[in-house]
Amino acid sequence: MFLPTKFLAPLCRATFALLILLAGTVDARPLSVVLFPGDPAMQTAVNAVRQLRQDKALKDVRFRIVSSSSPGKDDIDALARADVGLIYNMGRELANTLEPAVASLRERKAHAYAVGAPYEEGEQRIGLTRDETLREYAQAGGADNYAAMIRLMLARDFDLPLKTVPPRPFPAIGIWAPGSGEVFDRFESFRDAYLRSHPDRSDRQWVGLVFNRVTAQAGSSLLLDAMIKAIEVRGFNVIPVFGYPSEIPAERFLLDDRGRARVVAIVGLALKMGNVPARTIPVMQHLDVPVINAISLYNQSREEWEASPLGLSLMERAWQLSGAEFAGAIAPTVVASKERLKDKETGIEYLTEMPIPERIDRLADRVRKWVSLRYELNSLKRVAVIYYNYPPGKENVGAAYLNVLPLPVADPRPAGTGRL
Repeated sequence: MFLPTKFLAPLCRATFALLILLAGTVDARPLSVVLFPGDPAMQTAVNAVRQLRQDKALKDVRFRIVSSSSPGKDDIDALARADVGLIYNMGRELANTLEPAVASLRERKAHAYAVGAPYEEGEQRIGLTRDETLREYAQAGGADNYAAMIRLMLARDFDLPLKTVPPRPFPAIGIWAPGSGEVFDRFESFRDAYLRSHPDRSDRQWVGLVFNRVTAQAGSSLLLDAMIKAIEVRGFNVIPVFGYPSEIPAERFLLDDRGRARVVAIVGLALKMGNVPARTIPVMQHLDVPVINAISLYNQSREEWEASPLGLSLMERAWQLSGAEFAGAIAPTVVASKERLKDKETGIEYLTEMPIPERIDRLADRVRKWVSLRYELNSLKRVAVIYYNYPPGKENVGAAYLNVLPLPVADPRPAGTGRL
């Protein structure tokens, strides 16, 4: 069957237009960006994506935020298929987990950028691309800088028409104001702002809350809000401070100009890493207040933690318990778990610190009781001494691996009375 010549030209034009349309459809497929911001910064990444979603030039960009501590098979597969990955590199374990996906990206001439610190042998071996320009944004921290980092990368690598700005520095140490997210660099400025909001609390004692900078960078924290509220309900004011290592903000903000403690107790959500006794102990001795160890589970959900016969993992015990003891922290108390949520605005799933209400109350009660104990008469205090006793039996009670108590402490009974 032959078509008349007059129909051939229109048919060819229609076919050609269809081919162009199909080609354009293929070229216009959404860009896939996979983000590994590090678990403490997942909320920051979510807030950054919310900003980016407002930009019409990014309507065809799809974002996925992945937990660095527990990436699933679907997450690794998504990275392998992505157009680009931004990874806050965190050592050999994560590098080994991501190696197959990074190899797939490299085969397609795509990049997986390392934006954390430091860039070590593991990251180099698997082929993560070191990019100091992007890393400056990640190190500056905060949702604005994280969004600016992604904009710069997309404009540079994919020619998207985006406005780029340099990173905005975020304070290394400071006092964080709950609610507003404002950061203060002087206790007096924070105190004045705090008391303007709570004029009836001028005669209250202060409790210090030492936490990690990355939480302040996120701009909000359900956990900090819950902890502050619980401590305030028990009659205290709260001064939340951040910085690394933790003795730096403790010394700067929790001691006054005469070297005396402004606070009657400290709660340590941080105080786990970077504690060097030669630096930390003198600061804590000057403060001379109880330091309560508040623990946010690293990667366990509440259900997993409560069902676990171990509780804290062996690795987590090393830094959540032993590390904190270098700063003199006592009474370790789990206050939060990691829970997977779905952001209503972006539809992105992410991990966040979720406060455990009854554990928050337990922590706040411990703070109140330790403060009360400081003002209790010694004659009313009771002390229990627990000795190592294995295998059981009174003949095996000993002091292995412990400092033996001096005699006046070991036997506090008045001489000759035989009783307390």
